[in-house]
Amino acid sequence: MRTGAASDRPPWSRAAHRGRGLVFVPLAFVGLWVLLRVLPYSERAQLYAGVSSFLEGLQHPVWVAAASGIAVLLLVRRRRARPLEVVSTPVVSNVHVREESGGRLALLMSGPPGAMGRDFIVARRPEEEERIRTRLRELAERSLAFVSRSASAGTSPSATELHREIYSLGLMLSDVLLGEGTEAGDRLFGLQGDHLLLCLTPGLAELPWELIVPRPGAQFLWQQYHVGRQVRDDTSGAPPSAPSRGPLRMLLLADLEAGTPDRSLPAAEAEASELMELAALEPSKLRVVRRSPATIEELRLAFGEGFDVVHFAGHTTDSSGSTGWVLAGGRAADPASILGVAAPAPFLVFANACRSGPIAAVSTWASDAPSRLMSAGVASYVGTLWELEDARACHFSRVFYKTLLQGASLGESMSAARGSQMGVSPFTWANYVLYGDPACRPSSST
Repeated sequence: MRTGAASDRPPWSRAAHRGRGLVFVPLAFVGLWVLLRVLPYSERAQLYAGVSSFLEGLQHPVWVAAASGIAVLLLVRRRRARPLEVVSTPVVSNVHVREESGGRLALLMSGPPGAMGRDFIVARRPEEEERIRTRLRELAERSLAFVSRSASAGTSPSATELHREIYSLGLMLSDVLLGEGTEAGDRLFGLQGDHLLLCLTPGLAELPWELIVPRPGAQFLWQQYHVGRQVRDDTSGAPPSAPSRGPLRMLLLADLEAGTPDRSLPAAEAEASELMELAALEPSKLRVVRRSPATIEELRLAFGEGFDVVHFAGHTTDSSGSTGWVLAGGRAADPASILGVAAPAPFLVFANACRSGPIAAVSTWASDAPSRLMSAGVASYVGTLWELEDARACHFSRVFYKTLLQGASLGESMSAARGSQMGVSPFTWANYVLYGDPACRPSSST
C-alpha cells in the first residue's frame, strides 16, 4: 500500500505555510501607512512623483511582455513543484474471534490507539448457528427463484420481504455471536476507523458475520465498516504476494464451458466483455488476458505467467459431482493445489461463482478455499456464500473493479459493489465475502 511521496510534510503543514505568507500582506500595509505618516510633506510629494513616473513607464509594451513571461514561468514552476497527493492510510480495527473450550466464543476487540483491547466471552449456541445458516440458504434459493421469474425484483414487495428477513436474521446473528446484551455490539460498532478485519478460526468462517445487526434500526456490519476476513489456523503458508507496479495484470477465466449444452453462461460471457472493456478504457491501470484452459496443466501454465489478479466466472461443480473451478474440458480443478507450485501467486483471486466460499460445507473444495489459497501466497480472496444470480454477479464485479481502479481499497470496493445491489437484488449484496486486508490498495490504483 502506498501512502504517497509527501508523507513527511502533511497537508496541514502546507496550509499553515500558506497562512503565514498571507499574514505579511496586512503588515505591509501597516508599515506603509506608518512610513507615510512619518515623512515630511516635501519628501512624500517626491515619493508620489517617483511612483507616478514608474507607473507611467510600465505602460510601455516591453514591460507588458516581460511581466507576462515572468507570470508564465512562475506558473510552470509552481505546477512542477506541486507535491504528490497524499493517500491517507485507513485506520483498521481488528476483532479476533476464537473457539474456547466448554462451548464458548472469545471475542477480543481492539481499543482506541494506546488503549487495551476488550475481551468478551459468549456461550456458543451451535443449534442457533445452524438454524441461521439453513434459513439464509433457503432465502438465497427463494431469491434466486424469484429473480428468475421476474426482472423487476427491485420494486417487488417480494424483494422487500426478503430484505426484511435478512435483516431479522442479522439481529439473530448479533444475539448468537455477540450475546444477548448490547455491550459487545456497542463495542463492535464503536471501534476506531472505517475498516474492520475479522480474524476467525476456520469453524467460524462459515457464519456470515458481515450481516450482523446489533439492534433494531441499526445498520449491517458491512455498512458500518469496510470488512475483510482472515482465517486463523496453524498452517504456515507462503508470504502474501504484492501487486506489480504499473497496470494490474488480470487473468480472466470466464464461461470456460461455452458451447457445451446446458453449461454455457451468457452472463459470464457478458461479464468477460465488460472487464475487457474496462481494461480498454483504463489501459494504464488494468490489462486483461483471457484464457480458456481445458486441463489442469494448462491452468498451471496460465498461473505461472505471474498475474496480479485471477478472475474466475464459471461453474464450481462438474458433471461427475467433483467441485472446484470447472475447466473448458469439463473437469473440476482445485486452484489452491495448483497455486502451491505455480509462482508467483496472484495478489487477488475473485471466484465469481456459486458457493465459492466456506459456507458451502458440503463442498470439500469450497469449505477451506480461502485459507488454502492464502496459504499458497494469495493476499486477498473474494468468494460467495450461496447460489448466484448471474446478471447481478456481472454487475457486482464491474462495480468492484471500477471502484478499485479509482484508488479505493479492497474493502471500499466491496462496500461499493454491495451498495449498488441494495435496492436491486435482495441477496446479491449479502452473498460476497472478502478475505484479506480490507484497507489494502493495489499500487497501480493509487
